[in-house]
Amino acid sequence: MKISTRTLLVISAVTLLLVIPANLFQPMAFATSMADPWQVLPAEYPGYLLRFSVIFSGLLLTLIALFIFIISLFFSKHTASDKMANLSMFVFVFVIGWMAIPFWTNGLYHVFCCGTSSLFDPKSLLPMTIIGEVWRIPVLVLYPVLLIYLLFSLIRFIVVVIKHKNPGVYNLLILIFNLLIIVAYFFTPRYFYWLLD
Repeated sequence: MKISTRTLLVISAVTLLLVIPANLFQPMAFATSMADPWQVLPAEYPGYLLRFSVIFSGLLLTLIALFIFIISLFFSKHTASDKMANLSMFVFVFVIGWMAIPFWTNGLYHVFCCGTSSLFDPKSLLPMTIIGEVWRIPVLVLYPVLLIYLLFSLIRFIVVVIKHKNPGVYNLLILIFNLLIIVAYFFTPRYFYWLLD
């Protein structure tokens, strides 16, 4: 296993560990007595510093994973399987670290698993209060690409198993990360209803 693949595996594991603190937070209730929720300063949210740390750790891990993945594309010693494994780990880190952790850390799983709400505008929550559309645009642009990637990757795995009977370590690694990505989608209910608010 190449060093880039091992490094992305470690980053993926750390990102997965961030899921635990991300899901400890309850929704940040806006002051409902106020006519304009924009009057609430983000730094006044309960546990703001801890929320900030979890969210920006996920974002930073995603950027590091992207850098390692892009660099690994240019290594001639990396086979197609190495590159596909690196891609699957980067996609996993992006879905968890960039997309899901801000959703969970803002307590939105607790809100949207049971219905909908227009109180939680992403523009008034972390990370958009700090980096704005720099966070949201990659999600909107890459989401359709991720769905195509997942479909292609799962079909590729089925073809490899049928053709060779033995999928190999890299293909199993790719399958595991793809299944984890699919599971993450189930735990971000009504994600785009919230994101496009």
